[in-house]
Amino acid sequence: MGGVINVITRRGEGEAAIRGTLEAGAHGTFRQLASLTGGTQQVDYALSAANLHTDGFSRTIVGNEKDGTDARSASGRLGVTASDILRFDLNAGWSWMDTEFDPFGGDGPSDQEKETWQVRGAGSLSLLDGAFENVLAASYASTDRDFDEPTGFYRFSTFDSRRKALDYQGNLRLRDADIATIGVSVDEEDAKTTNTVGTATTTGLDDSVTTKSAFVQYQTAVSSDLTLTLGGRVDDHEQFGTEGTWRATGAYQVPATGTVLRASYGTANKAPTLFQLYDPTYGNAALRAEDGKGADIGFEQKLLDGRVGFGASLFRNSYTNLIGFSFPAGYVNIARARTKGVELTFEATPVESVLIQANYTYLEAKDRVTGRDLPRRPQDTLNASIDWTVLEGVDVGAALRYVGKQRDTASATSPILDSYTTVDVTARWAVLDNVSLFGRVENLFDEDYQEVRTYRAPGRSAFGGVTVTF
Repeated sequence: MGGVINVITRRGEGEAAIRGTLEAGAHGTFRQLASLTGGTQQVDYALSAANLHTDGFSRTIVGNEKDGTDARSASGRLGVTASDILRFDLNAGWSWMDTEFDPFGGDGPSDQEKETWQVRGAGSLSLLDGAFENVLAASYASTDRDFDEPTGFYRFSTFDSRRKALDYQGNLRLRDADIATIGVSVDEEDAKTTNTVGTATTTGLDDSVTTKSAFVQYQTAVSSDLTLTLGGRVDDHEQFGTEGTWRATGAYQVPATGTVLRASYGTANKAPTLFQLYDPTYGNAALRAEDGKGADIGFEQKLLDGRVGFGASLFRNSYTNLIGFSFPAGYVNIARARTKGVELTFEATPVESVLIQANYTYLEAKDRVTGRDLPRRPQDTLNASIDWTVLEGVDVGAALRYVGKQRDTASATSPILDSYTTVDVTARWAVLDNVSLFGRVENLFDEDYQEVRTYRAPGRSAFGGVTVTF
C-alpha cells in the first residue's frame, strides 16, 4: 500500500564525528557530501548534506545535446531519551533537483525542477517493563514539480502535492517469542496541477483524498523451530470505499539440517493516486482500484559453518484491474494479469577476505486478456558480485548484471528491447586511519543498451574521490 515516504537518518552515537567526501568523474560529474553525527545516552543527532552537478549526456539516441543535472539535499535526525520509558525522535529531509531531459523523438530544451520536503516526529512509550511498546507519529511531505517543455503541447506545467499522516502502532510481547501488533493511521493527500498552452494557464487537477486504516498482526513461535504470522488490514478510502486485506506466513527450521522452509499467502488492494486519476494529460478518472493476491514458497540452506548459503523460492501473483501505463493513452487498468517465477540466491565466503554473492530471477508476467508479456518486466535477471579485502585497508570488488529481453510498451506492435550485460568495478584504499581514496568504473565494457526505447543508458563511466573523517 502507498504511504508517506519517510526520510530516516541513522541515529548518531558516540563522540562527534565529521565526515566529508569529494568525488569527480565522467560526464563532468562533481559530488560533495558531508555529515555530522554524535550522541550520548540522552541525546543523539545526525546531519548530512549533499551536492551534485553533472553535465550529463544526450539521452535520446538521435541527438547529441547533453542533459545535465544539478541536485542538492539535506537531512537530519534528533533523538531525545527523556526517561527509561519515553523517547522522542524528529526526522527531516529536503531535496532539490533540476534535470534536463529529451522528449520522445529527439533532442529538446526540456527541463524539470523538483523540490521535496519531508518531516516526521514520533514519540515512543514503553510500558509493562518493556513488554508493550507504543509509537505515535505525525508526518508531512510535499512535492513541487515544474515541467518546462517549450516544444511540447503543454509549454509549461506544474504538479504540487501535500501529504499529512498521523499513525499509531503498538507492539505487545505476550511471551518471549509472541508479539501482537495493532495500528491505526489517517492519511490525507491533496494535489494540484496547472498547464500552460500558449499564454493561457489552466488548472487541471485540484483535489484531495483521505484514507483511514487499521491493522492487526500476531506472530507466534509454536516451537523453537516453527514460527507463524497472521495479519489483517482495513483501508477506508474516501473515493474507493472500504477494503480488507490479509497475509499469513510460516517458517520452519529442520533440526537435522538447519534448512529453513518458508511460505506465505496474502491479498492486496491499491487505489489509484490523484495524479493517475486526474492529470489532464495522462489521467483516467475511470480507473478502478487494483486488487491482488499472491503466494510464495521456498527454502534457505547454510553449509560449512555458514560459509556457504543458498536458497530458492517459487512465487505466483494474480491481479485484477492492475494499474499500468500505455503511451500515449496514459494510465489504464489491465483487467487480469499474472506474474510467476522462481528466485535463486547464493552466497559464499571461501576465505575470510572474499565474499561472493549472486541472485537470479526467472519471471513470467502476462496480460491474461491479450496474452502478451507485461512491458518493462524482463524474463531473466541475474546479479553477481565479488568483494575482496586484498590487504588491511585495501578493498576491491566487481559486480555483473544481466537483464534479458523485454517488451517496451503494452502495444501489440511494441518493439522488444535487447538483453544486456554490464560490469562495474570498485576499489578503496585507506591511506590513513581517517583518509580513504576510492574509485569505480561503471559499465566497464561500454555496453550499448536501452532501458526505454530510443533512450540510451550511460556508457563506460569512471569516478574517483576521497573521504575524510574527523
